[in-house]
Amino acid sequence: MGLTRHDPARTSFRALDDAGLRLPVQLSFNKVGDTARYPWFKLTSMVKCLEELDRVNLLLPAQSWEQSQEMLGTYWARFRSQYPTHEVFGLLTMEELQMALPIKLHGDEGKKKSPLMLLSWQPVLGRGTSKSVQQPLEVQNAAQKLNLLGSLLLTRWLLFAALKETYSECPSALDDAMAMVLEDLNFACHTGVAVNLFGQSRRLRFVAVSVKGDWPFLIEAAHLERHFRRAPKRERSDMCSNLGVCHLCLGGYQGIPYEDFAEVPQWEQTMQSAAAMVPWHSESPWHSLPSLPSFRPWTFRPDIFHNFHLGHGRYFVSSALEWLEDWLTDDMVAELSQQDRRVAFIALGVQSMNAALRLLYRGGAWLAAADSASIAFFGLEHLRAYKKLAQLSIDAREPRFPIHCKAHMLNHTFRFLELWAQQVEWVENPLADSCQIDESFVGVISRFSRRVSPRMTILRTYDLYVTALRDRVHQGHDDASVLE
Repeated sequence: MGLTRHDPARTSFRALDDAGLRLPVQLSFNKVGDTARYPWFKLTSMVKCLEELDRVNLLLPAQSWEQSQEMLGTYWARFRSQYPTHEVFGLLTMEELQMALPIKLHGDEGKKKSPLMLLSWQPVLGRGTSKSVQQPLEVQNAAQKLNLLGSLLLTRWLLFAALKETYSECPSALDDAMAMVLEDLNFACHTGVAVNLFGQSRRLRFVAVSVKGDWPFLIEAAHLERHFRRAPKRERSDMCSNLGVCHLCLGGYQGIPYEDFAEVPQWEQTMQSAAAMVPWHSESPWHSLPSLPSFRPWTFRPDIFHNFHLGHGRYFVSSALEWLEDWLTDDMVAELSQQDRRVAFIALGVQSMNAALRLLYRGGAWLAAADSASIAFFGLEHLRAYKKLAQLSIDAREPRFPIHCKAHMLNHTFRFLELWAQQVEWVENPLADSCQIDESFVGVISRFSRRVSPRMTILRTYDLYVTALRDRVHQGHDDASVLE
C-alpha cells in the first residue's frame, strides 16, 4: 500500500478514505487554549454528513417524518406545560418546534490515569429502555421513549476531545471549547440545518435542553462555586458554612442543613432566592444556552446514576452489608428486628428505592403525574429511612450510613418529581439526564485513544471514531437493538 515512514497511520486512514471505509464527516478547526487550530466535530457537520448518506433518520424519534413531527409536537407541548417560561418558546414557534430535536449535552473525563475530556450530544427521544420496551406499545408511545437503547455510536455523537494537558495547563481551554460548541448550537437552533429527508427539503433544528455529566464536570462547565467539595470534612467544621454544597439551593450554608429530608426541607425555601440563583463564580459560555430565566441553574442537571448507583447507593449497600455481617449466624429475622431497630429501616430502604427505580426504568421520556408522585414517594421514603439509619448508627457510636452531598441531590430529584406531579399531567423523566450510557460512550472513545500514537492522539482518536462510526451508520439500528 506504500505506507510512508513519516506517518504510516495517516497514510492508512487516507487509504480507508479512498476505499469509502470511513464516515466522511468534516472536521472543524478553532482556537482552543494555546492551540490555534484545534479539531472538533460540529453538530451541524455531522447532520450534513448523515444527509449525504441518507441517514438523518437515525436522529429522529420515529421511522416516518409525520410520526416524528407528531412526537416532537407532543414533546414540546409537555415541555411547555412543565416549563412555561423557558426561553426556547421565545426563540421558536410551536410550528418550528415540531421540526426541532431536543438534545442533551454531556461532558466527562475518560481515562483516569491519563484523562481525556469529551463533549458529546444526544437526542432526548430514542428507543426506550430494556424495561420500558416490555410495556404495551400504546403505553410506550404515550410516554415517549428515552434514548437508552441502541448502538452507543448511533445514540451519542462526539463533539470534542482533549487530553488533560490541553485543558489543565490552559484554564481557558474548556471555555473555548464550550464557546465554539455554543456558536454551532445557536445556528442549529435559530437557523436550523437544511436537509433532504424522506425525499423533501426540510429544516431540522436542534435545541439543547440541559447539560449533564458527573459532578466534577458540572463544576468546571458551569464554573460552580457551590458543590460537594465544599462539604465539611469533619463534625462541627465551620470552614464551609458560608459556601454551600448545592448549585440548586443554599443547602450546606450555616443553619441550612443539606441533610434535611423533611416533607418540606428548609433548603427548598432558598431555591429561587437571589443568592441561590447565582451559584457560579464567573460566567460560562453554556450559561447562554436557552434556560429557565427564573431558575438558570437547572440547566445543569443532577444525575441519578452518579448520585445513587455510584454514590449514595454504595454507602447504603456497604453499610447494610457490614451491619448484616454481624448477624449472619442468626436465622430469625424477627429476632433480629427485636435486637436492632435498624433491620426494619434497612428493609424499608431497599424496598422503597427498588420500587422507585423500577418505575423510573419502566417509564418513558415523560412520566404520568401518578407515576411521578409514586416515584417521589418511594424515593423520599428511602432517604428518610436512610437518615433514621444514620441517626441510629450515631447513637450506637458506629461509623455507618454516612450522609453525603449526593443524597441531597437525590432529594432534589425526588422532591421535584413530587412538586411537578401536583402541577402538570406529564413530568420529565430524570433518567433523561442520567449518565450510565454516556459513561460507556466515554469508555469507547477512551479505548480508541489508547490505540494510537501519543504524538497525534486526538486526530488519530477521531480517525478511529469515524472509521467505527461508518459501519454503524450504514447498518443503522436494525442489528444494534441491544446496548453495546
